[in-house]
Amino acid sequence: MKASPLNLRVYSSALCVAAFMAVSSMCSRCFAETNIPSGGVITLPIDSSAKIVDAEARVSLSGIRQVNGIGKQHWQLEWCDSVTGAVNESFTVQWGNESFGDIFDRRFMRVSYNSADTCVSIDVNDGVNLYGGYNTLSLRADASGTQVWAGDNEEVFVGTFPAVAPSNMLRLSGNRKMKVAWFAVECEPDKAKALLTDITDIDSLSAYFAASNDPLEGMWSYLDRDTDERRAVPGGNYTFAIVRHDDSHPQMADGKIAYDIIYAGGAKVNSKEWKPGMLKGHLLATRFANHYDVVWVDSMMDVMDDELSVDFTPPLILSFEFPIYHARLRFAKQQ
Repeated sequence: MKASPLNLRVYSSALCVAAFMAVSSMCSRCFAETNIPSGGVITLPIDSSAKIVDAEARVSLSGIRQVNGIGKQHWQLEWCDSVTGAVNESFTVQWGNESFGDIFDRRFMRVSYNSADTCVSIDVNDGVNLYGGYNTLSLRADASGTQVWAGDNEEVFVGTFPAVAPSNMLRLSGNRKMKVAWFAVECEPDKAKALLTDITDIDSLSAYFAASNDPLEGMWSYLDRDTDERRAVPGGNYTFAIVRHDDSHPQMADGKIAYDIIYAGGAKVNSKEWKPGMLKGHLLATRFANHYDVVWVDSMMDVMDDELSVDFTPPLILSFEFPIYHARLRFAKQQ
């Protein structure tokens, strides 16, 4: 078994405590075995803040005919604003013939991307159904662009199109009757964005710490570890700030959170995603002096709270205990 990077990235699913940590989860929605009349639509909501959106529709369109050039029959996926009704982008599926009636004629399926300022089309001859059967259109959209696959039995890669604008609804429609085998959307949350705080400059906390009489508040740096590397390994030599929690936050008003842990640096695993000022976790008050329960964000930005605790040995040592993973990390307060 490969050890997981500690901070911690674990094999079992970590529990997400929604009352303590506002980190979105994966959302999935779908339709299956649906008949849509000509001009009809079905829609699915999208998380407009999602890091990655995967969408897929498998559709059979009636009335497809061979023509010279591109036919009028089509179905499409449109990225929309559900409030204004505006269509930000669309991906359209059509069929046509290169030279209908000619001995060298080839039939094709066209996949087109359309936005306010861009129109891109790619014709596919192989691996797609060209005569009215089912075709699947699969999209993976992120900030870098939208990858598109299409096919009958096995999908082929069509190409990469421009990134779609943030949208909160995906709409499937066509200008002929459609048989929809399935229509699905899955949104992967932007975990990094969910962990952002108002602290954009760790150095700006210096004056606050200088005026604080709380021995826990301040900057803390990795000191040493005692870990079972078959279960977990460090994801970096971490530095973080501990600041007293502000209970005025509406999601944190239950009063259990005593301190916030703010990431400052040192990540090696997933280091490109971690930025100073992001929330690394919370210390939760217990009835025992200098002992806290912990909600911890691991190196892959998943939330953990499974029997985790911290012991504070005044004035300089914090010991993070991960008993299920046979791990202890110690941090020293910076002077």
